[in-house]
Amino acid sequence: MVVQLPVLQPLCIEAKLESPEGQYPSSSRERDIFDEVFGKGKGRVGQFELQRFMFKHHLKDPCQNIFIGKKPPSSDDDGSPLFLHWKDVFRGLDRDSSIPFVRRLIEENRYL
Repeated sequence: MVVQLPVLQPLCIEAKLESPEGQYPSSSRERDIFDEVFGKGKGRVGQFELQRFMFKHHLKDPCQNIFIGKKPPSSDDDGSPLFLHWKDVFRGLDRDSSIPFVRRLIEENRYL
């Protein structure tokens, strides 16, 4: 999700429960093409690095990456995103207007 507010840099929010940070190219066909052009295993890029590049160079407005998950991403680049744990995100929600079973699910969830 991208949040863009006036006067602030765009926020690129990635929320994952189990899966890791996305890698590009993602399909096996695209990886084969990249291997032919750049060499075996070369030319790969992580999702956060790609987002930062696109916002900085194409949109001319650098972004702030935020990752919501159970553990910080294992990003290899030097621009690790701000990390928020799911428990902290749910703890910060106003649950007063939630229907009772949703409020109970959030409060009692042991999985996160």
